[in-house]
Amino acid sequence: MSVFVAAALMVGFLLIVALVGIGQFVIARERVVAAAEAGALAAAPVTFRSFGAAGTAAAEADRLVRANGAVLLRCDCSHSPQYEPRTATVTTRFTVAILGFQRVDLEYTAAAEFRPVDLISRPARNLIGDLRVSLPFDPIGTGASVSHLPDRPTS
Repeated sequence: MSVFVAAALMVGFLLIVALVGIGQFVIARERVVAAAEAGALAAAPVTFRSFGAAGTAAAEADRLVRANGAVLLRCDCSHSPQYEPRTATVTTRFTVAILGFQRVDLEYTAAAEFRPVDLISRPARNLIGDLRVSLPFDPIGTGASVSHLPDRPTS
């Protein structure tokens, strides 16, 4: 009977260790994704104007990526004063030691589109007074702008 108890405890222990390792990997993956998306979203508007940023679009992306615990590998975000849409692409790396000994490097690339013309063509507030949040860039990569409230016809 004690052999069966020892075997059950060993299987339980191995299951817990496996779940901890999987959990560490999933958390690391989410961190690298969050860092890349934050960096791309931060860099996209700065390719048009600084909007209060201290440096270039790449410097702004690097600031947000580091704040999320990752390393910026590449930022394709060139500055242009034109009103054409532009895309900022950011690649990040996050290193995690799974179970304290297996080092894994995770890389992720995210892109955010910024449409400067939306700054002048979309109101921040409706005449009725309800708050409209319209982003002039596409944080989810669908090609459409994101708006929390649907546009309503004004009379």
